[in-house]
Amino acid sequence: MKKGRDYFNVKKRDIISLESSKHNMILSLSGADNIEYRGAFKDEAEKLNNTFFIQPHAAYIVNINHVMSFHGTHMIIDNGSLVPVSRQRARAVKCAFMNIMER
Repeated sequence: MKKGRDYFNVKKRDIISLESSKHNMILSLSGADNIEYRGAFKDEAEKLNNTFFIQPHAAYIVNINHVMSFHGTHMIIDNGSLVPVSRQRARAVKCAFMNIMER
């Protein structure tokens, strides 16, 4: 991952969530500070496209392994953050969360 002139080696399992506000990205990592950088959310979403990442809202991608609880309109992740869940994505998010719970 690139931030300005700096490069970071980030493992997918360490990513808790990615939040977008316009072209500003906030990458939350387990055991580390957040990394803020500029980028296109669509491009970042494609990089995280695998079975452990879900998009509960247009501006968020979350590693399902870091979700502590699901409450219909929001979820709580293990760093204590509340992540909104859109009505359109609530069913898919619930199914993904329930699948993780069954493991």
